[in-house]
Amino acid sequence: MAMRTKKPTKIIRTDKWTLNPTTKQRVLFGETIQVYCRLCRYLIGIVFTPCPELGRLCNSQEPHP
Repeated sequence: MAMRTKKPTKIIRTDKWTLNPTTKQRVLFGETIQVYCRLCRYLIGIVFTPCPELGRLCNSQEPHP
């Protein structure tokens, strides 16, 4: 009879670090967050913009190539 071996369990490691940014780093963090938010708003605008061509493809009864 063959012996069954268990697959090794994945090890998950979580670290918590306390950040102590300087005043200059806080300013840079804030600027980074502003750029990130602008990018997200831009991408969301693209995602939710209707695309007539895609609509025609979805509503078509013909098979797609």
